[in-house]
Amino acid sequence: MNSHRLISLLTLMCLLGVGCAQQAANQQPQVEPILLTALTPARAEQWLVRGHTRQQQVLGMLGQPHGVSQVGDYQYWNYTDVRHDQVKQESNLVRLTLVFDSQAVLVDYDLQNNHFQKKN
Repeated sequence: MNSHRLISLLTLMCLLGVGCAQQAANQQPQVEPILLTALTPARAEQWLVRGHTRQQQVLGMLGQPHGVSQVGDYQYWNYTDVRHDQVKQESNLVRLTLVFDSQAVLVDYDLQNNHFQKKN
């Protein structure tokens, strides 16, 4: 697959994974902001504690979500990041979905980190 097709595929995947953006109130960060691509499963377990982490804390860590949706009493926040390294001919797609209850407390999350590398 040539690099143009790979970039097009990654862009399409991002667009499909991102819902309508919604502005949230400005919040004071509680921890240093992090890059989504730096969020490993181990770090996610450490920083995203089900039943304890609040929306304000996530805003401080990751900034505004790229997409927000509501289903019943649950609010879903979506974050997506794509990185491409021309020299190494590899790309990285990271998607994070967070689910909050009506009290703005984290109920669950899903972290997906996909790595693509061009085969010679």
